[in-house]
Amino acid sequence: MIPEEEIEKFKGMLPEYLYIQHNITNIKKHFQCLNPNHTDKHPSMSYSSQYKICKCFACGVRYDIYDLVELDYDIKNFKDKHNKLLEIFNELNKITPLINIKDDEYTIKNFSKYFNYCYSNISHSNYLANRGIKEDIITKYKIGFDDNRKLIIFPLNENSYFARSTTSNEKYKSKGISYLFNEDLIKYSDKNSIIYVTESIIDSLSLESILPTIKTIALNGTTNINRLINLSKEYDYKGIFILSLDNDYYGKLYQDKLKKELDDIGIISYPNNLINTIEDGKYKDINETLINNKEKLIYNVNFFDKQYHNILDKINVERGDDYELG
Repeated sequence: MIPEEEIEKFKGMLPEYLYIQHNITNIKKHFQCLNPNHTDKHPSMSYSSQYKICKCFACGVRYDIYDLVELDYDIKNFKDKHNKLLEIFNELNKITPLINIKDDEYTIKNFSKYFNYCYSNISHSNYLANRGIKEDIITKYKIGFDDNRKLIIFPLNENSYFARSTTSNEKYKSKGISYLFNEDLIKYSDKNSIIYVTESIIDSLSLESILPTIKTIALNGTTNINRLINLSKEYDYKGIFILSLDNDYYGKLYQDKLKKELDDIGIISYPNNLINTIEDGKYKDINETLINNKEKLIYNVNFFDKQYHNILDKINVERGDDYELG
C-alpha cells in the first residue's frame, strides 16, 4: 500500500511535472491540451490548484499527475506510475518544491525612496555579514533592511526588488515582472563577456565578495531561466555563461535544461566547477560553501575564473580576427 500522504504530495507537484516534462512555464495561463487525441489549435487547458488537476475546456479531459505519467510513459499500473514519479523527482524524502516566492504586499510604482530608507537601516541586521557578504558589495547594490518587516531588500531596478526574511525562510518579490538580478549585463555584453549565472542573489554576492571583478546574474529561482533565455536572444548575448546553479537535484535538473536551451540558440555555456570539487560536493550552493570552506572556495573561484578567461580567448581566436558580432 502506498501511503495516501505520498500520493497527495505527488498530486500537488503537478506544476513541477508540467514544467519538467512538458516545458509549461506559466500555469496561470491556458496552455496546449495534453490529450494526444485533441488537436488543440488554441490553448484550452488550464491548471486547477484547488483540485490539483489540469482540465481542457474544449475536449473536457481532466488529468492529475498520475494520469499524465500514464500518457507520457504508457504505464497502466498505479504502483508503477508512482515508482516512475519517484524516479523523476529522485527519492521521495529528498523531494523539495521549487522555490516558493510570494508576491509582496507593497504596490508602489517607484521604490527609490523605499530603497533609500531600507539602505539606511542595513546596519540593523547582521544577516548578510553572517553570510560572508562584504560591506562594499552591500554598498554597491544599496541592499537594505526593512526594520518593520524584518526583510533584506535587494533592489533589482527602481520598480522592483527581491526580499528575504531574516526570521523565516520566506522569500518575496515585488509584483509584476520577475526580473533577474543584474540582467542589464546581458544587454551590454560583448565578445569578452563572462557571466556567472546563479540561482540566488546571495550566491551572486558571495562570488563578488571573493572576486569583485566577477560578473554575475541571479535567476531568483530556477523557474526564471526562460527570462534569461529570452533576454539573451533579444539582446544577442555575445559572451559565455558559467552555469552555477545549486548543487542539488533541482539545481542540476534546471542547469542541464538551461545549458540545452542555450546550446539551441548558439550561446556557449559551461557548468561551473567552483563547489563540486570541494569536500566531494558536500555543499548545496556557493554561499553555503563560502560560510563553511571559504579558503578553498576563494582558491577555486580565482583558479577557475582564469581558466574560463583562457577558454574565451581561445574561442575568440577560433572565431578569427575578422569575426563580427551581431
